[in-house]
Amino acid sequence: MDLLAVLPVLGPVPNIAGHDLLERCLRDVLDSGAAKHVAVLADDPAALATARRLGAQAIERPPELLSLDVGVERALQFALAACETGERHFDGVLYANPLFPFRPRGFFADLRARFAESGADSLVPCLRDYTPHWRETDEGLVRADSGELIRSRIKPTQRGLVGLGTLSSSEFVRQGRLLGDSIGLTPLDGKLYSLKANDAFDRTVIQLALEKGVKEFE
Repeated sequence: MDLLAVLPVLGPVPNIAGHDLLERCLRDVLDSGAAKHVAVLADDPAALATARRLGAQAIERPPELLSLDVGVERALQFALAACETGERHFDGVLYANPLFPFRPRGFFADLRARFAESGADSLVPCLRDYTPHWRETDEGLVRADSGELIRSRIKPTQRGLVGLGTLSSSEFVRQGRLLGDSIGLTPLDGKLYSLKANDAFDRTVIQLALEKGVKEFE
């Protein structure tokens, strides 16, 4: 299975407590061996330089992909097209957002192995959530969880952590989709994995965790 890993970033990537989050994520992907080819899609010269220095393909974002309104689907579609040159075609695309600094050990290699076994179009890491949830609809609020309040009876909802690392069949990414028709979930334990550096509160927790020493939190 020939996989392409894409790390799309927009603007400068944060450095928190001496940790360059792009370099941190990129090294994790490269060291895992999960993908045969790794690319960084960025507009920031420093991010592109980091990609080249570590041996990944550096792809500059075109003007049409510089808006915050552009979804990750279009970014991945563009990166895949840029990497599929000549007769080279990839079976799947691994999406990783460097703004998620914490992942379980062996996460990317495990994701690849689970994807190969699952038969799903896409594999998404998730956290089980036992708290009540409602959805807003045109008809009003609709309960999104099982509706149970007794913990032993609650069937959890699954909170997808797409940016942590999602693997999809490349045929859907070529269509401008991130997720295929059939979805597999890989549950994780630990809310640390949901922390994202573009959230002010999360960033404070991330800084404290990194300052105390990453090994204590993995």
